[in-house]
Amino acid sequence: MSDDMSMGSPSSAGEQGVLRSMQEVAMSSQEASKMLRTYNIAWWGNNYYDVNELGHISVCPDPDVPEARVDLAKLVKAREAQGQRLPALFCFPQILQHRLRSINAAFKRARESYGYNGDYFLVYPIKVNQHRRVIESLIHSGEPLGLEAGSKAELMAVLAHAGMTRSVIVCNGYKDREYIRLALIGEKMGHKVYLVIEKMSEIAIVLEEAERLNVVPRLGVRARLAS
Repeated sequence: MSDDMSMGSPSSAGEQGVLRSMQEVAMSSQEASKMLRTYNIAWWGNNYYDVNELGHISVCPDPDVPEARVDLAKLVKAREAQGQRLPALFCFPQILQHRLRSINAAFKRARESYGYNGDYFLVYPIKVNQHRRVIESLIHSGEPLGLEAGSKAELMAVLAHAGMTRSVIVCNGYKDREYIRLALIGEKMGHKVYLVIEKMSEIAIVLEEAERLNVVPRLGVRARLAS
């Protein structure tokens, strides 16, 4: 009898363990589905963020490579295991690069669909995020990209990165003589710098500084399309 019980006990325990594991997986799946619905991740996550089978937030930096997912909970534990403290900021530059590719691809399809023969350049306003790694991640994506400045300080930051891109520099915002001179110096350095005219009074200053620096300015205008 004891032999029968000793043989039967492990089997029974094993079956219970399997059932318990199945219940845990099923519960995790239900919880994951609940989280997706509660926080509407499918809407704002845009295929970059999801909830995995463990109920953890996962990041897919490049939706074109869906198998390359990062479990944030495991990433935090790995960081703690290395003796690093929290809080921590995790950056995924691949998301920026994928967004850049997606926008350029969308405009390419639109140009082909409507037979538009003009040029198109995506311009990144540096005021959105001036962090060096953000700007360099975008520039190194291999996609055509321009940089936009809205002040003298932003223009100096743009010119510091302009050597990495062969696209355009767009100057917006209020422009005093120093701002205009700095933009024209950038043009003289070989960059394609466009001064977007906000006021008619700016034209006279641009022409004066351009003559002084012996450079031909590139001017832009802000147009509002009306149907």
